[in-house]
Amino acid sequence: MGGKFFDAITHATALIQAQPEAGALSRDRRTRRVLVHGFPYQVVYRLSQDEIIIVAIAHLLRLRGIALALRGPPVFRGFQAKPALIERRYSSKQSPRQAGALLYVRIKPQAVRATMPFTIEDFRDLVRILEEKPEWRAEMRRLILTDELLALPERVERGFLELTEAAKRHDEQIAEMRAEMDRRFAETDRRFAETDRRFGELIAEMDRRFAETDRRFAELIAETERLRQEVDQKFAVVIVTLKVHGDQIGDLKGMSLERQYADHAPSYFRKIVRRLHKLSSEELAVIVDDAVDAGQITPREADDLVAADIVVRGRRTAGQSDVYLVVEVSWGVGKDDVERAARRAAILAKLGIPTLAAVAGEFVTADAAELARTEGVWQVMDGRVIAPESPSS
Repeated sequence: MGGKFFDAITHATALIQAQPEAGALSRDRRTRRVLVHGFPYQVVYRLSQDEIIIVAIAHLLRLRGIALALRGPPVFRGFQAKPALIERRYSSKQSPRQAGALLYVRIKPQAVRATMPFTIEDFRDLVRILEEKPEWRAEMRRLILTDELLALPERVERGFLELTEAAKRHDEQIAEMRAEMDRRFAETDRRFAETDRRFGELIAEMDRRFAETDRRFAELIAETERLRQEVDQKFAVVIVTLKVHGDQIGDLKGMSLERQYADHAPSYFRKIVRRLHKLSSEELAVIVDDAVDAGQITPREADDLVAADIVVRGRRTAGQSDVYLVVEVSWGVGKDDVERAARRAAILAKLGIPTLAAVAGEFVTADAAELARTEGVWQVMDGRVIAPESPSS
């Protein structure tokens, strides 16, 4: 390591001699610096008109108290230097440990007696001599290098051994950790396998229960469908029965209302005709039969006419001839009742007798009332008479 450091410094000084301005300027621009290749050191030097003055060989991180200060510096005149006595000592202000165990070199000008030329050839001869005499090179290293650098190989070797021991311990720890991890992974795999087995059993049990549930749901749906059909049938019977009962009740109501209007025809229809006479079924049948025999109406029309609920004869006003009033009675008057009254009144009018049409009941639908007004049919609702709007009224 020391030989490499010496070679690196030699190379740096040769570079400074060949290219004096190659070094980087310092902040005060008074000195220049060249890094020592492969080591955290730098050669600090200053240029004058005909000299290259090496100020220090300094560590990059320890710039105070660790430089090799050169008093009465060597000068390069075509690399010509003054010889000097080299004194090796520690800094007076710092301990060897505080100063990084680095020594400085100071040149004593008072010891100089003459000037000795030192050319580039001499320098190369010096390098060659140092290569041929290893003991000189070792002494040169001892003078130039610090105790810290000299002890560096031993420290590196000791550190390498410590690092080797630490690596060995780490390898053992890693092996133990790997074995523990393998054991834990094996245990985890076993537990996963057990979980998979239990999960498979659970899925099978769930599938069985789902199948049983599906079967029961299918049976329930089938039973529900059967009950629904049975209920629909019963509801259909009930609806038909209710409809029949409703029709029967409606017929009873209609028959009761028809009898009421027939028995009290003068009181209900006197506002339409006066001196009225309700024709009996026999009287109406005679009139219809005579009309059929005379060819005035057809037998079908005769059958339709004799089915009228009420037919009365009377006069509209005093002095006029008789008129007939054909009445259709229904609990709730609809459009069919209005159309039927108008049609039967038209059949009776074919006999040459003036005829009016009327409907009677408890209430009338809106569309039936509108049709009655447009067809000229009278309305008798709960004793209240409503005249049609047609001119025939």
